[in-house]
Parts: sequence; structure tokens; C-alpha cells
Amino acid sequence: MNGSRLLFVDDEEGFLELYRAAFNRDGYTVETTATVDGARECLAQGGVDLVVLDIRLGEVSGLALLRDLLDTTIKVEKDCAEVTSVPVIGGIAF
Repeated sequence: MNGSRLLFVDDEEGFLELYRAAFNRDGYTVETTATVDGARECLAQGGVDLVVLDIRLGEVSGLALLRDLLDTTIKVEKDCAEVTSVPVIGGIAF
């Protein structure tokens, strides 16, 4: 996946800085945001290859974004389903 575009969603700026530094160094394009709305904006631009999502975000749960992604990843056209999903890794830091 080197050169891929990764999106990290976490409300802890320290984690976002760590992800940015580590993955930029390895040649990935890294997008970061602390909010579900910011993630939605980034995803709407397209080209995201992987989302790493903190489940426990501020006011809107990361699960809400995950539900949105699941609801919009299957397009049905002329009786043919096409999966257009972006892989998502979810996690919780304590």
C-alpha cells in the first residue's frame, strides 16, 4: 500500500501527529481529522484507500461514520451489486 492515501480519524491530536509522522516517512499520503464531519469531507473527495477510525470520538461516535460507510458502500445497478467500500480499521484507546 506504499503511496496509498490513508485517513486517520481520532480526537487525540497526539495520536494524529504520531500517525502522520510514521506513515508519511514510509511514503503514504496521510490525511488526519479529529471529527466525523472532517472524515466525511475527506471521504467525499474520494481516493482514500484506508480509514483508521477511533470509535470513541467527541460528540459524534465513530460508529456513526462506520454506519454511514456501510450504508453507502453498495450500489445496485441493473440487478448487479457493486461493492465500493473503503477498508476501515476501528479501535479504542484508553
